[in-house]
Amino acid sequence: MKKKKKPAKKPVKKTAKKTARKAAAQKPLARMIFLPEKKGPLVHLELAILHGSLCDPAGKEGVASLTLSMLLRGTKKKNSQEFHRALDNIGGEIHLGKYKESQRIYGICLSDKLPEFLDLLEEMLVEPAFSAEEFEKVRAQMKSALLDELGSDDDIADRRFQEYMLWGNAYGRMTSGSLESLEKISVEDLRAFHAKYFREADLIVGASGGFEAAALTKRFRAMFARLPAESAGRMEAEGPKFRAGKNLLFLEKPGRTQAQVYIGSPGISFADKDYFPMLIANHVFGGSSFSARLMKEVR
Repeated sequence: MKKKKKPAKKPVKKTAKKTARKAAAQKPLARMIFLPEKKGPLVHLELAILHGSLCDPAGKEGVASLTLSMLLRGTKKKNSQEFHRALDNIGGEIHLGKYKESQRIYGICLSDKLPEFLDLLEEMLVEPAFSAEEFEKVRAQMKSALLDELGSDDDIADRRFQEYMLWGNAYGRMTSGSLESLEKISVEDLRAFHAKYFREADLIVGASGGFEAAALTKRFRAMFARLPAESAGRMEAEGPKFRAGKNLLFLEKPGRTQAQVYIGSPGISFADKDYFPMLIANHVFGGSSFSARLMKEVR
């Protein structure tokens, strides 16, 4: 009795798999948040690096802040003047935001100048020059700003209040550093910070205005691919421990005609479900805007 031959297996079509891979490649990454408006005349961009002054080396507070400032002080292709001239020529603006848990780059440009603007953004993000000459200028400016604080009772009270409330905790270290810590920082510290923390996996970008999402996604992917891919990890800082009861700090300034009064208490975490409701409530009772209800009544 002859055995029946099994029918030959049909070759599996790879079209479906290829289509799935292609669709996945075109899908915007989770860290890209885009709100396109085809006819919008402007494009607003915000880029967040998920590492801020909490990552400053002990005794060298201000490294993260200096690193971010130096991104606008020249690239490997353009010196500081050439970079800003190119930015001015396309009518673009770039501003910086320095925080304890992140650093931000804010940009705005005309929608028809977006390609040129992204070229400049890529240069400053991926190819900063970290010129020793520009570093000395930026550090001198930061020292001057700290010295100016000594003549402002409001600035003194604000800094001392934060330090007193968060004494001994990483969150109590000032983002701008101090006169002492800035002296200890070298341009090599900035290069090391950039190499360690500016990574593809640690970036979030948001954009709104006149652009096509698919094209902008492709452009940012190419830009981010020039940075190290893996994450630098998240720094885990312990929450501050507050002393029980009322605590008072007096800064005596004889001869002053005004007094600065700061009152505070432990708040809630960003991760708390009540954070945003509390943020709105804070605005109603004063917040940081002249449009707040309490601000209008007091003034």
